[in-house]
Amino acid sequence: MTEYPKYETIPEKIFRLIAAKIQSGQLRAGDRLPGDRQLAEEYEVGRSSMIAALQLLQQKGYIDRIPMRGSFVRRNVEKITGEVRIFAPLPEAVMLPEQIGFANFVAENEMQQGMIAEANQRNFSVTFRHMEDSADPLVLRRQLEIISESADAVAFIGPQFIHLREQVIQQRIPAVIVEPNQIFHSEELPSISYNRETAFSMLADRVARDAPRTFEFIYLDNPTVSARLDLEYRMKVFEKYLIARNIEVKYHALPYVDRVSPELVAGLEKILTGRALPDGACCPHFPVVMAVQEIALRKNLGLGKKFHVFGFTGGGIFSLTYPFVPYLRVPCFELGRLASEMLCEHVVSGKKLQSRVIDGTIYEGGR
Repeated sequence: MTEYPKYETIPEKIFRLIAAKIQSGQLRAGDRLPGDRQLAEEYEVGRSSMIAALQLLQQKGYIDRIPMRGSFVRRNVEKITGEVRIFAPLPEAVMLPEQIGFANFVAENEMQQGMIAEANQRNFSVTFRHMEDSADPLVLRRQLEIISESADAVAFIGPQFIHLREQVIQQRIPAVIVEPNQIFHSEELPSISYNRETAFSMLADRVARDAPRTFEFIYLDNPTVSARLDLEYRMKVFEKYLIARNIEVKYHALPYVDRVSPELVAGLEKILTGRALPDGACCPHFPVVMAVQEIALRKNLGLGKKFHVFGFTGGGIFSLTYPFVPYLRVPCFELGRLASEMLCEHVVSGKKLQSRVIDGTIYEGGR
C-alpha cells in the first residue's frame, strides 16, 4: 500500500491528484491539460498554486509545458511511474503499541511517514506490508519471492527480520536498516541512525542548566528483551554524560504498562512524594511523563521550577501533548526520509549504500 504524507502544501496536493489521473490512465500520453486558470477553478485554488503544481509535474517528468501551446502529458509517461519500488516489511505483532510501547510505536510510524514523504517528493513508490518475523525456511522463501517480484530495494525498520535480512543479503537485494537496535545491530547492511553520543551530550548540557545536582531515571521495565536492552543502553550513555557534569544519577524501574493506570500513578506518587525530590528526572516512557506531570501539578511539586522533567523520544509525542517537557527529539521522520533517498539514488544511479548518522535536536518545550 503506497501512502502519502499527512502534511503537504497545496501545490503538492494538486500534483498528487493530477499525477494519479495520469497513473490511472484517465489522462493519457499526449493529452493536453486545460490552462492554468481553468485548472485553478476546477481544483478551487489560486492560480499561483496551480502554476507551482504544474511546475512540479514538469520537474518530475509527467508533463511538458510548451510556451504558447500549453501543457501536455509526456509521450513516455508510462516509464516514469513505478520506476523505483521500495519495500518495507513490518512485523505485525511487534509493531503493536502494547508490544513495543506507545512511544516506540509512534517513532516507527514517524519513520514510515518520512519514507512516504521522500517517495512523494521523488515520485517513486514505497510499499509497507505486514509479514511474519519467522525463521521457517518456507515462510522466508515466500517472503523473498514477494520482495523479488515487487521491489527494487528494501528498508528494514528497527532490528526485526534477522533471518529475512540474511536472505536479502544473500540475494544481493539493495537494503538498509533504519534505526537499528544498538544491542543486536549487525554491520552487514548499511544502517541509518542518529548520533546517540552527541545527542545525549547535548541533553546532559540542557539538564545541567536546570537540575545541576541530582537526577533520576523513572522508567518502565519493558518485558520485551530487545526494547529493554536498547533503553538500558541509551540510559547508560545518557548517564555517562550526566556524571561527567557532576550530576548524581539514580534509577527507578516500575512494572510495564502501555497507558496510565492506577497502579502506575500509585507507584509514582511513592517515588515523588515519599522523600526529597531530585532536581530533575528523565521519563523515557510516555505513560510515565503523563502521570508524573499530573502528580506534580496536583501535589504542587514545583514542576519546571524545583522539579524538572526531561525525556527522549520521536518528535510527534511530547511536543503536541506536553509542550513544557524539554526532551531529546530523535529524528525519526528524517531517518525514514534518508532511507528512501539513499535507496532511490542507489537504484537509479548505482550510488553506493553507506551507513549514515545524523544528529538529534533538543526540543525546548514551552520556551
